[in-house]
Amino acid sequence: MITIEKIQHKGEYRIAVHFPNNQSFTEKVKKIADSLWSMSRGTWHIPYTLKSYQELLEKFPGIRPMEKKVNISTKDENVIIHQNNSFHAKAQSTQRNLTENEIAKILVNIFFKVHRVLGPGLLESVYEAAICYELDKIGMKYKRQAEVPVFYESVKLELGFRADIIVEEKVIVEIKSVETMSTTFPKILLTYLRTTNLKLGLLVNFNVELIKQGIKRIVNNL
Repeated sequence: MITIEKIQHKGEYRIAVHFPNNQSFTEKVKKIADSLWSMSRGTWHIPYTLKSYQELLEKFPGIRPMEKKVNISTKDENVIIHQNNSFHAKAQSTQRNLTENEIAKILVNIFFKVHRVLGPGLLESVYEAAICYELDKIGMKYKRQAEVPVFYESVKLELGFRADIIVEEKVIVEIKSVETMSTTFPKILLTYLRTTNLKLGLLVNFNVELIKQGIKRIVNNL
């Protein structure tokens, strides 16, 4: 039996790999790049990256990514992906720069989860906080209520605007919780994109029965 656990080591996330004293298992883990032995924890740990996790899977079939420690038999040949793909998403964001469309896919999944858990009819600030919580869980960078300056010709105007959330400095998320979406909302978001020189925005209205009906992509030369 093996257990894996997400831990912190010197300010960085790592994957702790727990197993009974077994020389064969030890040799397998030692072959994974940047594997380390922790005297204080009495366990081996490896980088919290998709590459390291894939190496671990190759050596110990059946391990699945979990936020908490879980017993998994090495004889289990079925690799089960965590229900919210939190490990996969975090690994991606730390491995390389995500494209706008890749970020959008992650955000849409978050919108679905938030709507499923909270339902419609709450304040926009509640949905915003929930989205940011989910982004924190998967390690994606974002700015909340980000101030964006506005320039007229070469003059910076004192009054700019605040974007609800800017994710990975690439995608703007504008959150609504209204009975009817105004036709001006998409136009405003497009202006935000042009002002910031960003290419993709997601306008999401949580006050709907089905969240897919409340999501609108706004594109600026993407």
